[in-house]
Amino acid sequence: MTTIVVQNYTELKGALVPANQGATIKVKAGDYNVTEPLVVPDGATLEGEGRMQAIYAASNWWPGSPQSKLQASPGWEGDILRLGNGSRITGLTISDVAGRKGNLVAVISTATNDRISATIDRCELINPNSSGALITGPAAGPTGRGLVVLTLNPLDASPPAPHEGAVVSVQMTRSVIRSPGNGSGVFAINFAPRARVIVRLSRNMIGGGLDANGGVSRPYPVVGSETVIFSDRNMYQSDGTAAAAPTGWLLHGGSNAPFASFVAPFTNGNTLTLKSYRDSISGFAVGIRAAGGWRPSDPPGMGTVNFNCADLELTYLGITSLAADLVLVGAVSGSPAAPGAPRFTPGDDNHLRVTFNMSGGSSEYGSTTIYANRYQDSAWIDGGTLPQPGSGNSLEVFGDDQETSLLSVKPQPPADFSRGPAFSTDGP
Repeated sequence: MTTIVVQNYTELKGALVPANQGATIKVKAGDYNVTEPLVVPDGATLEGEGRMQAIYAASNWWPGSPQSKLQASPGWEGDILRLGNGSRITGLTISDVAGRKGNLVAVISTATNDRISATIDRCELINPNSSGALITGPAAGPTGRGLVVLTLNPLDASPPAPHEGAVVSVQMTRSVIRSPGNGSGVFAINFAPRARVIVRLSRNMIGGGLDANGGVSRPYPVVGSETVIFSDRNMYQSDGTAAAAPTGWLLHGGSNAPFASFVAPFTNGNTLTLKSYRDSISGFAVGIRAAGGWRPSDPPGMGTVNFNCADLELTYLGITSLAADLVLVGAVSGSPAAPGAPRFTPGDDNHLRVTFNMSGGSSEYGSTTIYANRYQDSAWIDGGTLPQPGSGNSLEVFGDDQETSLLSVKPQPPADFSRGPAFSTDGP
């Protein structure tokens, strides 16, 4: 095995080339001012000198630990660090600069039927920016996120085609994501049809929360894709310095893109599966906002969202929120494109299934505070009724006994949505 030691940015950039596939690249302590996107070669390990405290949920470096810091310089767009197949990063601090467009770490597909798997261990990601998206340019797509895990539609009017059939996976352990600008901590989505994203998160502290979607059409129709999240013993928290982040977990089975310029004919048959064990969500305005299908806009030609499913299994989850613990809806539609236009249908046969096993919310025993929790089969984004709610959209809530499966949550899901015992009590 080849070992390469780098001590400055020029050496680091020179080491991150395909010829060093499988190498261990040791990054000496110091600041490395990054001026363009970097790619860790396939099979390579990028190892900094930082030593994260090995506690229940990593909170910081050991006192006196040296730091190997990749610091983005202003004036360029794109992801700071992209991870190749079989690559691993450890002991690094990766920090963005305010106002730059891009993400910190990206694990993304590069072609149809691609296979990408990567590992992040004992790293710190610092993201001062808010979440957004760009339609064109080198940073086209989501921006302002800590970790992005994506199968891609490159957005070109001509080939390359969407990365149909790609599988992208990442495991992140004992790491910290800081998001003082309220950007998403982890962002996991399929933009390609019949593709798969798999994210495993264990014992991390994740500022900015989690955004995940089974499939999003932008505008190429995404069908038959799946996103799977395994999350255990993570702390998800709002890091906002000016205001609380709006949502801890934003979860959808499938949706159109939230831009009128991306007119997709349909988004069908996508799935989001999330298994959570002993996680906590704290400090957000809303703890969990989830839907099976989400149709955010209705410009001419925009199709409906159909046959999508989000399946959440929540065991020993603790939620402490400011306004609502749970906003759970089978299918949701957004605001009409034309002012004063009627509300529009989200689509048909979208399903949200949620299983609670000994999970708890913000209402302490004896508290009279009633949170703005919401439970609906089909609804407008603000919770209002729809003149065309679609057919077959549903919310289903499972639990052995609502009083013990879902503690300290007010109001609890109405009996109309209850479907009986939980189907699993195992951790991820």
